[in-house]
Amino acid sequence: MSQVTLHPSSKGLAYFEYKQSQYLILYDESGINNKILNQIFKQLDVMVSYYSKVTMVQLQFHLNEPTSDNQVMSIFLNRFIKKLQTKYKSKIGYVWVREKNGAPAQHYHMAVMLSGHVCKSSHHIYNIANEIWSKQNENGYSFRVENSLYKISRYCDKELDAARFRLSYFAKNKTKDVDTLVKKFGASRLPFNLGLNQE
Repeated sequence: MSQVTLHPSSKGLAYFEYKQSQYLILYDESGINNKILNQIFKQLDVMVSYYSKVTMVQLQFHLNEPTSDNQVMSIFLNRFIKKLQTKYKSKIGYVWVREKNGAPAQHYHMAVMLSGHVCKSSHHIYNIANEIWSKQNENGYSFRVENSLYKISRYCDKELDAARFRLSYFAKNKTKDVDTLVKKFGASRLPFNLGLNQE
């Protein structure tokens, strides 16, 4: 079972055990959801198994009115992934989390991952996401996340570790919707590419 070990000198950091290695993560006193962290790390690894270069973009979506389920995200994902696949001809990986932080309605954090050989910037991804979300949700909006683009290489752990660290924010228990009947996160279900595409 994955373990979280507190950082010896910083209360805002910790180490997360994944595949028998320790990775630096963001930590909150409310605790960390290990299941979410495992899915984040796994989806990044899955995408790197398909492409030697992976582009990851972080997105954030807000609603005007709260919903009791995540159908709004399911509808968005269906449209969003189809458009990305049409434009980039790439497998699409993703993770999302549902949060509620004082506002009446929930918001969603999302990271989308695709081939870095065909997608080299966040510009079109953000525009596509914003167009779909705005049309789908009246008075809803997508928030442009600062420093949201990560270019990951299969052969360099530095950027992959940076992406893991950044997305570990998704796994904090604080601000997660308190209704335990509502799903708090979702992720793509791509299998590992055991052949390792050398693209």
